[in-house]
Formats: sequence, C-alpha cells, structure tokens
Amino acid sequence: MSVLFAINEKIIRTAAQMAQAFQAGFTALYVQTAEKTEKTPEDLARLQKHVRLAEQSGAEIVTTHSEDIALQIAEYAKFPR
Repeated sequence: MSVLFAINEKIIRTAAQMAQAFQAGFTALYVQTAEKTEKTPEDLARLQKHVRLAEQSGAEIVTTHSEDIALQIAEYAKFPR
C-alpha cells in the first residue's frame, strides 16, 4: 500500500502519519512542466524545503514530466508500485 500526496507541509506530514498508521510507504510526486516563466527563488526554496521534509518523513521522491499535472498524477496513481 502507498499513500500519494502533493504540495504543502501539512499534506506531507499527514501523508507520513497515514503511511505510518497503515504501515505503508508513501510517495512525494513532483510533476515538472515546461513552464514559460521561470520559478522564483522563493518557489525553488519552497520546493526544496518540501522535498527535504518528504525525504525526512520517509517518502520516496518521484519526479515526472507533463503539461497536464492532474492527468499525470492520475496516471501515476493507476499502477501499483
């Protein structure tokens, strides 16, 4: 069993707690897009902070690429790991 989660600290912490309660692993999925605008330093710092928190919480970090974030999350979640 895996728990898949998204983009903020509360969600990361909740996913970690749920994974622990169910004795499961969990995945931090980052869907990278080919954005026309570059990320600000604040955006990059927040992303790095969330990745570190997820790693420290025991998450498997997965980066995928797509222009349709919702579709990519759904596609990733379809297949058991």
